[in-house]
Amino acid sequence: MENAEWTTIENEFPAIKTLCESYRGNPGGAVVVLQKIQAAYGYIPKPSLSYIAKCLMISSSHLYGIMTFYDQFRLTPKKKYTIKMCRGTGCELNGAPALVDVLGDLFTVSKDGEIDSSLFSLEYSACLGACGKAPLMTINDEVYTQATPEKLESIIRGILEEENRGAVQEITVA
Repeated sequence: MENAEWTTIENEFPAIKTLCESYRGNPGGAVVVLQKIQAAYGYIPKPSLSYIAKCLMISSSHLYGIMTFYDQFRLTPKKKYTIKMCRGTGCELNGAPALVDVLGDLFTVSKDGEIDSSLFSLEYSACLGACGKAPLMTINDEVYTQATPEKLESIIRGILEEENRGAVQEITVA
């Protein structure tokens, strides 16, 4: 193991070493280890992937495959607002791609769904369970059915305005 990688695990993510050690050499423990790491940190830190893979004796690509197969795992910390977009067939056929395009107009969105915003995270879901009201999306716990690009843009702009007002109030009150 490289010294820089070890130092990162030891200093920034010490619980990962402990969580991995109990499953050392056990490839079948990958999901459990990932669940425990995510519970500890709220996400799976990217710098820890090769360490976890080596500890479990699996390839980094296999570990990444597990992480991307299950919706529950995240490679980045959640931000204040999590936008979850349904990418199921019903939503795709009823306008979900246009919703993703709106996010691309408002923010820079990477191929893996990262948004260049300090406030918003983007997650994709295979199905959010309301196909008859597609397209469907959520922002935190709020569900939006029959979402349109205009509706999404209005919601996002409203959140940004509210956040900006809150920031101005904090500055003027302090």
